[in-house]
Amino acid sequence: MKKGVMTVGLFDLMKMYPTEESAKRHMEQMRWGENLHCVRCGATDKLTEQKKNPCNYWCGHCRQYFN
Repeated sequence: MKKGVMTVGLFDLMKMYPTEESAKRHMEQMRWGENLHCVRCGATDKLTEQKKNPCNYWCGHCRQYFN
């Protein structure tokens, strides 16, 4: 095992993120920080989370999906 690499077991992950929503929000926080933005045009407004696939967003500026 490499030095400085942290491993987490399945049960620890389940304690850290008891719901799918909490895991999703944590990943979004790691990816975007406090400001969700379109990866194509950089817009921070007119962003809509898709109901069918909640990990996808629609940008109203460039009219593209991103996740």
